[in-house]
Order: sequence, then C-alpha cells, then structure tokens
Amino acid sequence: MEYKVHIPVMKEKVGEIFKDIKGIVVDATIGSGGHSEYLLKINKDIRIIGVDYHVSAVEFVKKRLEPFKDRVHIFHTNFVNIRDVLKKLSINKINGFFMDLGLSLSQALGEEGLSYTVDGPLSFSISGDTDLRQVLGNMSTHEIEEIIRKYGEEKYAKRIAKSIVENWSDITTTVKLKEIIERAVPARSRKKSVMRTFQAFRIFINREIDNIRDFLALVTEIVERGSRWAIITYHSLEERVVKEWIKRNPQVKMDGILIPDDDEVKRNRAARSARLRFGSIE
Repeated sequence: MEYKVHIPVMKEKVGEIFKDIKGIVVDATIGSGGHSEYLLKINKDIRIIGVDYHVSAVEFVKKRLEPFKDRVHIFHTNFVNIRDVLKKLSINKINGFFMDLGLSLSQALGEEGLSYTVDGPLSFSISGDTDLRQVLGNMSTHEIEEIIRKYGEEKYAKRIAKSIVENWSDITTTVKLKEIIERAVPARSRKKSVMRTFQAFRIFINREIDNIRDFLALVTEIVERGSRWAIITYHSLEERVVKEWIKRNPQVKMDGILIPDDDEVKRNRAARSARLRFGSIE
C-alpha cells in the first residue's frame, strides 16, 4: 500500500510554541513529517530528532525532510527508546519535545489492519511484531471484555466479547470483526461500538497508553530547564495520561490547551477531537 500523507493538525499553533527554541526538539511521532517540516522552515535554529515505529512513515519522511538533512535525524523505533537514540547521537539533553498521538492516514486506511472501513488482516500491530488474532485466540471471554472496557470505554463490552469468542473461527479480517461487533449491539450503537472496540484492540496490542506514560516519565529527565513541550491528544485515555504526568511532576508547567478552529475541522475531519496541550519544563 502506498503511504498516505497525514495532514498535520494545528501545524501553525505548534509552530508558535517552538518558534523561538534554539537547539534540539524530539518529534516523538514524526509520521509524515508535516509538523517537523514546518518547524524547520520557520526556525533556523532548531534541530529535529524524529522517531516513528511505522516503517513506511520513516521511509517517507526521510525523503520529505531531505532538504533539511543537516538538521534532522530520523529513527525507526518506538519513542520509549528515545534515550538509546540520544546515546547514538552522543546527546545528553534536549530542548523540547512534541507528540501527535493521532493515527496516520495510512494506518487509518488499514495498512496494519486498523481500519473497519477497509478490509485488512486482523493484525492491529503498527510495528508488525505481534498479531491480534493470535493474542485474542489465547484469551477468555472475560479477558477480552476487560480489554474492550478498559481501552475502549465501551458499555457493551461483555456482549461484544461473548460474540467474538462464539464466532472466533469466522473472524479472519477487520471487516469480519466489524460485522460480529455490529451484530452484538443495538443498531443505534453500532458505529460507536465498532470504533471503540477497534480503538481498544489497537491500544492494547501496541501498548499505546503504557508507552506514552513511559516516554513522559523518562523525557522529563532528559530535557534542559526551560524546555518546551506540546502534545496533541485525541481521546480521554491519552488525556488522562498527560494530566497525570503534569500533576506528578511539579517542574512541568502547562501554559494552555488549544483546539482546532472550525475551518481546520472542515478541511480535516481527523482534527475534530484534537486537543493541544503545551508548556515548559523548569
């Protein structure tokens, strides 16, 4: 599948946050590189270290940011490995970091079996090192229910889990999974239940919430005083982790929360639930 470019959400607002930074900024979810490209254009004193564990994204962004190659380092790895990345570059401290926790368009279109609108393999793994079908096949109804309830906040989790187990032999693709979920819930709830269940499995398989929490814990230790940070979240589970990080670390200061304007949401529906928190680390 051809890599689909992710439209950067609130690009100009992110630019305002980092426009005066001199030094190294980690783009922990570099994706298509839209935010980083913009930062490199508006701030000649910034250097970007970009990481992403989506291999197609890394291949794409290396080409996109080629004009800035003297100020950019790109790595194919999970952001929880940022300390190892910095070690390879002989860097001890950074001057800021950015995270956009949304899916790229390629992921949303089913490249890793994440989409319920396009038929794909029942993988859900962005890195490709695990497989949802194999994992769920060894789980009980109760364990599957807990995943859907915890990471999808889905009120019909018990019904959906029961239906998945009862129809397991038929669930071989994302569309088959979607159909099983739809049959398990009332008609009025089908769309949201499918979306929440897919979200739950994606978060679980990729350890998304745990990885965000781990990254924030370690990045606090590798930033210079006065560093800037910005994080775009898209759902309550991500927001909860960020709020928890701010609360537990008094040196982390939040300056505010921004949302996309109406024009941006019209141009890019994926931005409608985005929340941009930003601040400094003193």
